[in-house]
Amino acid sequence: MRRTLATLIALSALLVAGCSGSTTPGHVLPAAQATPLRAALARIAATDDTRTSVAYDHTSTLVRLAGKDWSIGAGGFASLRGAGAGAIAQYGSILQDKANIRLFDADFAISAGKPPKQLVLVAGGQNDQARQGLSQLGWQEDNGVLRAPGLDKLSEDLGALEFSLAQARVSGSDLVYGGMGSKLDDASPSGPTLADDPTIGGLADCLGDVVAAAIDTPVLHGKLHPTAIAVGVRAPGNNSDTPHILLCASWPDADAANQYTTLLRKALDSASSAVTNQPWRDRLSGVTVHDPTGDRHIVGWDADTPNGRATTVLQMMMNLDLPAFPCEGKAMPPAVRAKLSDYC
Repeated sequence: MRRTLATLIALSALLVAGCSGSTTPGHVLPAAQATPLRAALARIAATDDTRTSVAYDHTSTLVRLAGKDWSIGAGGFASLRGAGAGAIAQYGSILQDKANIRLFDADFAISAGKPPKQLVLVAGGQNDQARQGLSQLGWQEDNGVLRAPGLDKLSEDLGALEFSLAQARVSGSDLVYGGMGSKLDDASPSGPTLADDPTIGGLADCLGDVVAAAIDTPVLHGKLHPTAIAVGVRAPGNNSDTPHILLCASWPDADAANQYTTLLRKALDSASSAVTNQPWRDRLSGVTVHDPTGDRHIVGWDADTPNGRATTVLQMMMNLDLPAFPCEGKAMPPAVRAKLSDYC
């Protein structure tokens, strides 16, 4: 099943200091704050499934900046719209025409968990026409839940929705949907939420005010093993602004966090992207590294991406092509791995 770019992004709300390619020491991460990301996390129950992966976009802000044009050529921050909506974002225009599901009318979208247990909440902008639209396309209603028909009953342009939109519920102006293993009730939590989770909430505070974010719990193969990684794109003032990105990582203890901080500074100064082979100091400007903080030992950094796209940090996350993590995502000759022995 194809996956949308949206899974993920990290930035903090601190000011950037320093010149291009340099890192500024001694900065401390912000304390808990009432951000749109935190508000979205508070709408999802904290479970073993939902904690594994989160993607988010503040759709209304992105639409205000970039409009509602679905064309691939839409520039600026347009490519982040629908980043939290899961795989169906690829079918947004078709779903709008055929099912009256209007992703770009939402306040925000947030997905949690991994397929087939991934749950998505599209908050705001929907109505009963979405329920009627899905019913007309073959979804069958059972106790208020719309269930997808078999693949043989869906048109070719909607076939993949059998998996990502296996079940759905329209509740007021919200649409909740997910895979066969998802629990739609997790979008109506009565207990602890993802915002209450110490790791997820701490990473959200590290990112601050972002228009898109991704949080993941990857299995890594090098010497560094964070408990979770988050990336984000800071809320811009204009659609033409240079994307400002953040990455935050939580660690099991202070020693691991300090080791990462040391290797991170080294990588930002002298290492290169494993995908583009560009030195990080050329890809990123105005880099600020934030010292470990909190009982989750969260370390963060933020930077401008003067030659990058709005989705750059999401692609970096998907490829695990991140400073201080050069050992992931590709076969590495022994000689190269030996040169990276500090990391691998």
